[in-house]
Parts: sequence; structure tokens; C-alpha cells
Amino acid sequence: MWGARLAQSPDGPALEPFDPNERGAWRWVQPRRARRHWRLVAGGRTVATLDRRSLFGFSAIARFRDATWVFRRQMPFDLMILPAEDAAAVARWRFGWLGGGRMLDGADAGLRLKPQNFWCTRWALLTPELLPLVRFQEHFGFLSFESTVSLEDAARRSPTLSLWVALGWYLIVRHQRRHGD
Repeated sequence: MWGARLAQSPDGPALEPFDPNERGAWRWVQPRRARRHWRLVAGGRTVATLDRRSLFGFSAIARFRDATWVFRRQMPFDLMILPAEDAAAVARWRFGWLGGGRMLDGADAGLRLKPQNFWCTRWALLTPELLPLVRFQEHFGFLSFESTVSLEDAARRSPTLSLWVALGWYLIVRHQRRHGD
């Protein structure tokens, strides 16, 4: 029952399986304008959701059919990443001064999120060697904020791809909200 409730989005139908080899457009979309809820759509199917649970973005939950990631800000500069609501943290993210940041510990230690242009509309999640894994291209609308997601082949083989896609988008949303873009 608990697993079924986690896979059910509060604003939509049950989630489809997350397939890293899905080709075509991957897109974070905001179904209702000015809401703190996004869906990851791949091949026309909803495979994940991201909900900011606090007004200032200090907490969020990403739901996939087979995984749930909880992001909680720990003052002053860290974000704790938990695999479920009441579990212990599996990783810690350190926010950067100009957006982005890096993974401090956990299996993906050394990953970085960096803007790829001056306007911060293109972002990339990079390996410690600065090779791109996941790219995000933002799209702005009237009271909506969406993104196209591109995956490199190395990312498709990773067991933590769902975390990378959800964490990257949460950090970008948080950055845009903080900087009023």
C-alpha cells in the first residue's frame, strides 16, 4: 500500500516505468501554472513528478515508479538526499555561490551542476572530470517554467540516473526561484 501511494502523484495518474533508454524528448513540464509541481514526460508518458513541499523550496520530493527521492535543506549550505521519507541520508549536496554546486559524499561524490551559458538557461550535470552526463535546457512561459532533458550514454547506464534527473531539476528550479528569473 505504501509503495502504491508513493507511486501515485497527487496531481495525476500512476507513474509509468522509468526507462533510461527511452529515446525522444524528455521534458519536465509544469501542468498547472504557478504551482510547485512538475512532471517528467518521456515518450508521451509521465515517468516522474517533483513537488516542492515548502514555500521557500527547503524540501521537495521526487517520485518515480520504482524510487522516491526526498531533498531536505540542512542549514546553511547543504542539501540532504534521502531515498524515502523516513530514511537516513544517502548523500549530501553543497550549494554553489552562483547556482549549481557539487555532491560531497555518497556513491556519486564529485558530481557537479554548472550553468552552461551566461543567462543560466542551459545547465549540465558533470562528472568530476567535467564530462556532461545530463543536460537541461530551460523554457519559460507565462507563470510556467519547464525544461528539456538530454542524456549522455554514460548517464543511461547509471543506476542512480533517476536521482540525477530529479536532483538537477530541483536545483535549477530552486536557483531560478531564488534569483527571480
